[in-house]
Amino acid sequence: MEKKRHHHYVWRYYLRPWSSNGKIACLREGKLFSPNLMGVGQERDFNKLKELTPGEIEFIKNLAIARSNKRLQEIHLNLLKQFTFVFQFRKFIETMGIKDPEAFEMIETAIHNIEEDLHTDIENTAIKYLDSILREDIGFYDKDEDCMEFLLFLSVQHQRTEKIKKSVLEAVKDVKIVEFENVWNVLRHIFATNVAWVMYAERKVFSNEN
Repeated sequence: MEKKRHHHYVWRYYLRPWSSNGKIACLREGKLFSPNLMGVGQERDFNKLKELTPGEIEFIKNLAIARSNKRLQEIHLNLLKQFTFVFQFRKFIETMGIKDPEAFEMIETAIHNIEEDLHTDIENTAIKYLDSILREDIGFYDKDEDCMEFLLFLSVQHQRTEKIKKSVLEAVKDVKIVEFENVWNVLRHIFATNVAWVMYAERKVFSNEN
């Protein structure tokens, strides 16, 4: 299994319509440059999971999961288990005295890949919606399952960016309860799911027809 190190926080497929010959124009600090799609919106190990302390796990449960819609709480708990199990398993085999370099390398690969693969799965569900939008067809929005998938994709794309991460970490820099950079991998998916649910459940409120 390949260990994924170059993690994109802006999806290349999303950027492709704005590109020309595989390159896209970017303006940063007043300077214009044209990187290729592989070289923009990515950072090494950006989605690498962080090992959470028991206190950080309780913080996530109390701050985010317990305050979420009851329909979503099980989804959030399953995500938390998915993001923490690999570290629990590593600790288990260490306590068993197992010293297998190949096993530990597989665990390290999983730590790098789990969230990156989750983003890939979410992105793959959205390809048909982006293609439909480019054809100026948003009929999928009127279908419950398609609408839910699209809104989750949209919300996750917003929460996953480097800018959002930096803004959150800056806003809570004086909070010493937990290390926010550790818990952000989990929190951003919980927040994204909550936002997507509200947009879905209240979509008629945002309709032009009302």
